[in-house]
Amino acid sequence: MFRNKKRILLVSLLLIVVIIIVIVVSSIILSSPKKLSYEALENKLVSAAKNYYKANKKMLPKQDGDEISITIKQLVSKEYIKPLEELVENGNKCNGDVTVKNVNNNYSYIAHINCGNDYRTIELYDKILDDNETVVSGKGLYVQNDEYIFRGEVENNYLKVGKSLYRIMGINKDGNIKILYASESERSAYDDRYNSEKNNNNGKNDYKISRLLDNLNEFIENEEIFPTDFKAKLVKINACISPKSETDEDNSMDKACNDVLDNQYATLITLSEYINASIDPECKSSKDFECQNYNYLSKFEDTSNWWTITPNSSNTYQAYQISYTGNIIVSSCSSRAMMRPIFYLSNDTIYKGGDGTIDDPYIILPELESKDKK
Repeated sequence: MFRNKKRILLVSLLLIVVIIIVIVVSSIILSSPKKLSYEALENKLVSAAKNYYKANKKMLPKQDGDEISITIKQLVSKEYIKPLEELVENGNKCNGDVTVKNVNNNYSYIAHINCGNDYRTIELYDKILDDNETVVSGKGLYVQNDEYIFRGEVENNYLKVGKSLYRIMGINKDGNIKILYASESERSAYDDRYNSEKNNNNGKNDYKISRLLDNLNEFIENEEIFPTDFKAKLVKINACISPKSETDEDNSMDKACNDVLDNQYATLITLSEYINASIDPECKSSKDFECQNYNYLSKFEDTSNWWTITPNSSNTYQAYQISYTGNIIVSSCSSRAMMRPIFYLSNDTIYKGGDGTIDDPYIILPELESKDKK
């Protein structure tokens, strides 16, 4: 009897010791700061930089296109962020900075970190090139005039910003990424002014003074579709507005543009760009129905015609549209069709996720994706 009591007492003491150990270990684990992922660290650095420049507004870049950088060491020394070794595993191996760029008075904050073999920040254009070997036939990424362009029925050039889907068209010589708005958009006439050539309001196909230009610029001011953080990543380009005849088969991009509209944040696709996106050898001019074949730009989820920027060189009242079936049509400027803006993302735009497919598109602003899911 005495032995049984002794055993029970020993078991009870052991249980108490085990419980105490569990409590101590749990408290140590809970009290230890949780380490961040490297992607979360990038976001935290951006927040720290925003707080720093909020308190030091005079240091922000003043002119459009100007930029300034602050290092991680500076943010730590000024106590806007904790030392990296407290935030991420092997944080003592990491260095980097946050670049702030003035883009049309919107500020783009871009964090770059380099943690050796563990992690480094990747620009989107590097990710696209890593994911796509260049080709000379079939669908894929081609090199033309020292630029990269997608051609054929490619399936891994999707980009998502908030609720909006884009198709990546290519990368220019400066590493800026050309993207086309692929979600349903607003409709507009190319123009609806009086045209003396037709003696009616068929409109004029001069893009520089068109309703289409006015409506496009108004459309991209929609903050829900084109948020400020997205616009801060854009670069200005020269929009090609050269007219083209229905039978013109010269679609080489170095020859196709002899008239431009300077310093635009948004433009529309040219007829030559649409033709070049097809790899059907019979697609040569606007009259070729084969241009809808093997062309990732020929089909969208909506069933609407959409404007190119290109006027018909044969008259002053027509411009080219892409039909919802992918055919090229010559249309009166007064007809209405969808606008699909083209933008150029800056070469320092950071890749944040995705593989470029429609089910997992590339992501550059994950915070907008989080808002969309709520």
